[in-house]
Amino acid sequence: MNELTEYDVKQMELQYKLALTLDALENARGSKDTVRLIRDQNGNYGYQYTADEDKVNKAQQDYEDVLQEINELAAQRVKELEQSYL
Repeated sequence: MNELTEYDVKQMELQYKLALTLDALENARGSKDTVRLIRDQNGNYGYQYTADEDKVNKAQQDYEDVLQEINELAAQRVKELEQSYL
């Protein structure tokens, strides 16, 4: 019998959401959209391109939030299964 349970569907949705947040995190880390004027040891000026730390932190938090949802869903499923066998 190959029927999907509500848990299976929710788990797949969260896995998809996790993939999206991971992609957003990688993009935030890789985008160099903040420019700073810096001066090196020789007194020369140059531009340094860095990732926006606020965007990276938000993307990291979003990713961790989805991981937490997955863990909570799994814990809830284990509890349900334990109760059904008692």
